[in-house]
Amino acid sequence: MKRISKNRLMWIAVCILTLVLSACGKQSLDKLGEGGYHYYYPSTQQDGTQVAEREKEDILYMIVANDTVHELIHVYCYDNGMQYQYHYGLFTDFLDKYGNTDSAAQFTPGRVVWLGSTDEEGKLKELGISDRVWEYKDITRFETNPEEGQLKIADSLYSYGSDAITFSNDSQVEFDSITKDDTLAVVGIGKKILSVSVTTGHGTLQLANTTLFDDSYLQVGEKIFVRITPDMSLDLPEGQYRLAVANDGWGGTKDIKIKRGKTTKVDLDKMKGKGPKYGKVLFSINPEGAILYLDGQPVDYSQPISLKYGKHSLSVVTEEYDDWERTLYVNSPEATIIIKVTDEETPAPSTQVVEAPKPPKTTESADSQGSSETSTEQNPDLYKYLSDYLSTLSLRD
Repeated sequence: MKRISKNRLMWIAVCILTLVLSACGKQSLDKLGEGGYHYYYPSTQQDGTQVAEREKEDILYMIVANDTVHELIHVYCYDNGMQYQYHYGLFTDFLDKYGNTDSAAQFTPGRVVWLGSTDEEGKLKELGISDRVWEYKDITRFETNPEEGQLKIADSLYSYGSDAITFSNDSQVEFDSITKDDTLAVVGIGKKILSVSVTTGHGTLQLANTTLFDDSYLQVGEKIFVRITPDMSLDLPEGQYRLAVANDGWGGTKDIKIKRGKTTKVDLDKMKGKGPKYGKVLFSINPEGAILYLDGQPVDYSQPISLKYGKHSLSVVTEEYDDWERTLYVNSPEATIIIKVTDEETPAPSTQVVEAPKPPKTTESADSQGSSETSTEQNPDLYKYLSDYLSTLSLRD
C-alpha cells in the first residue's frame, strides 16, 4: 500500500508539473518582465511524437513597436492573437520582402513580418518583411468609413476589421482619427486591411557613394543607429538631424533637414573627410582594478586613448562581475566614457555614461545575463543606449 501511495503521489506531482510548464509556455506581453520573453512554437505533440516544423514564413506577425535604442521589437502574432517582445542585435539580419538586407529603422509599426530563430543569447538571428501581404505607401486618395469598417483607396474598397490597427507617430490611434489631409501607408491581404499608418510629416534620407562605409553604421540623431547598405534610403520624421559615419579611419558628421514628402540626398564620400582620423577617448571604470581590453588587447586607460575612427571591440573584466563586452564606434574627435558597474552617481554634463549593472558571477550562465544602460538622469543632453554598441559622437556642440 505504501508503494502504491508513493507512486500515486509521484504521478500527481508529474501531472501538476506538466500543467505548470504548459501554462508557462505562452505568455502575453502584459505579463512580461523587463528582461524580455522569447516565444517558440512547440515541436512536439501532446503524446510526445515529433511534428513537422512549420516554415518560418508561414507564421505572420505585425510590428507593434520597434525600439531601435534598446533593440527590442514588439509583435502581434496572428496565430494566437497575443503580443510578444524579442531582442535583436548588431548581427540580426533584417530582410526586405525580396530577401535583400534592410535596416532595423525600416521595420516600423504596422508592417507584417516573419521571424527567424534566436541565437544563444536569445536574440533574433533574422526577420523579414512578409511577401504574403501587400503594402501601399504615400496614399492621399482615400475615404474612411469607420461605421461600416471600410477604407476606400482610389476606386478599390477594403474591409477594416476589429483586428486591424491604426498607427500614428509609432503609437496606436483610433481609425476614425484619420483626416482627409493625412498621408497613409496601408498593409493588407486580399481585400482585408491589416494596418494603417499615418505617415504625414515624413521624408526620405537617400545615401549615395556608400562604398567606403558599407557594412559600417550610420548614426542619425539621438535614436537611430543602422547598418549601411549600398545606396540605402530611410524614411524619417521631418526635422533636423545630425548624421555621423565612421569606418577604418574615415568619417565625419553632417547636419541635415528632412522635409515632409521630400527626399534629402547625402553623399557619404563627401563626409569621409581627411584620413585617417583618430578620436581621443578617456575611460573611467568602476570598480577600481578593472581591466580594459580594446580590440582584444589590455590597455592602460589612465590617460586618453587615441583610437582610429570606426569599429572597435571593448571588454571590461573584473574579479567580481561577468565580463562586459560592447562594440565601440569612434566617430568624434574626443569623448569621455564612464563605465560604472556599482557607482550610480549622476554624470557631469560633458560625459557620456554607460551603466553596466551586472550580477555576481555564478555557474549558471542564464543567471549572469545583464544589460548596459547609458544614464540620462538629470541630463537630457545624453543619449540613452541599451544595446550592443556605444558611440563617441559628441552630444553637445
